[in-house]
Amino acid sequence: RQRVLQLSATRDESLHHTVEESKDRYRNLFENAVEGIIILDVEDEHVQFANEAAAQLFGHDLQRLRGLSLTHLLLPEDLPATRRVLAEMTEGDRTEASSLPCLNGEGTIIYVDVTATVGIVGGRECLILFLRDVTERKHAWDDVLSIINRLGRVSALTDEEGRLTFISEEGLRLFHLSADEALGRPWHETFPLSDEDRRRLAAARSTPEPQRTPLNLELVLPGDRRCFMKAIVLDHPRDARRTVFFLDDVTELHDLRQRLG
Repeated sequence: RQRVLQLSATRDESLHHTVEESKDRYRNLFENAVEGIIILDVEDEHVQFANEAAAQLFGHDLQRLRGLSLTHLLLPEDLPATRRVLAEMTEGDRTEASSLPCLNGEGTIIYVDVTATVGIVGGRECLILFLRDVTERKHAWDDVLSIINRLGRVSALTDEEGRLTFISEEGLRLFHLSADEALGRPWHETFPLSDEDRRRLAAARSTPEPQRTPLNLELVLPGDRRCFMKAIVLDHPRDARRTVFFLDDVTELHDLRQRLG
């Protein structure tokens, strides 16, 4: 019996050392990682852990960053949307978010791509967030969208779920919408298409390769006015799960063809 107890104690001690070694190994991996990592408590929204790369990204002293609330890292107007994203990550409905707006220590808005996993840390449910600074990329893309706006074309950009993240001023004018009404909605709820044209456009969006051949579409606008468009569907230049739509109004050409028979 004494020998069994001694063996059991030896195994327990060995297990304890193994667990501690694993903790140290993961702690070293996190602390020395090139990308920013923070561990966020799901319930109280405080940072439980952050590595040096995350401290540099947010422009905070490392010790100060550890313990900050989510409210210190976001603008007040961005809190509801970001909380929805984090809730989806906690539930396992999504693992990534692109160009998430955050606030650094100087009060400047930065944008980060986030990959998340859920874990139990210190007995509490936490989100382990891997962060990459994409502020320069976001500003460059905003410049591209500004140029597209000035072209006067109907154009739109969706996220990976098919929700509109951008629609040009010409698109808003044509569809009689404000940006608040359009952004965040599924594209098929915004483009006034027939069921058949919706299916065709959805098929073009879901193909493995970008749809280079324009699609002829008929839109029914407010006041039952018909508008005929040529649509080109392209992959987002940096994220194939997103889609760029370009629509050119060819109503006059369509009417002319109708009159000519």
